[in-house]
Amino acid sequence: MVRPARTSGFTLIELVVAIAIFAAMYVMAQQFLSAALRNRDILNRHADALESGQRTLIFLTMDMEQIIARPVRDRFGDTRPAVEGGENGVSVTRLGWANPMDLRKRSTMQRVTWRLKDDQLIRAHYRVLDRGAGAEPRETVMMEDVRAFRVRYLHETPAGEPEWIRRWPPEDRTGSGVLRQPLPLSLEITVERDQGMGLHRFFRLVENPWS
Repeated sequence: MVRPARTSGFTLIELVVAIAIFAAMYVMAQQFLSAALRNRDILNRHADALESGQRTLIFLTMDMEQIIARPVRDRFGDTRPAVEGGENGVSVTRLGWANPMDLRKRSTMQRVTWRLKDDQLIRAHYRVLDRGAGAEPRETVMMEDVRAFRVRYLHETPAGEPEWIRRWPPEDRTGSGVLRQPLPLSLEITVERDQGMGLHRFFRLVENPWS
């Protein structure tokens, strides 16, 4: 009598166990992949925040350390001081606007404004110092997710004492004429970000030779 050949295979229990093992491995792989993607996004955000912070510090340093006592005329023809601002923004006239080989017919001085707009730190500049009615600033977003942008101005009181104030020019110097108004002795600039990577710098200014 010929016996039938025995076929080999998995039992139902073995199939269930194998499927459970593969499902567990898939879940673990999915979790590792999700964690890796989250870590990548976090690293990218931190890298972008670090890059924008470094770029902001470079431009702030160039702008504030090259301030010159050169008033400007606004679009209405009124003369504005070389440094003018409040607690949340400042406008300055600076040297050092590169113009290699004088290829562009413009000054190497530049009028720059730093201010907070919504949650963005904006740097705006004009192509000309004394601008006409149609002149519009060119704005660049230097930082995002900015919680606060504060400026303080150091000056010498009539009694000869140093004092930090939150608006420039001070009220006791507004009647001395724009050209003869002194520059602040120093500027303190603070940038606070939601991610905690802010800036806090002091910039010493030159004296106004006309004051």
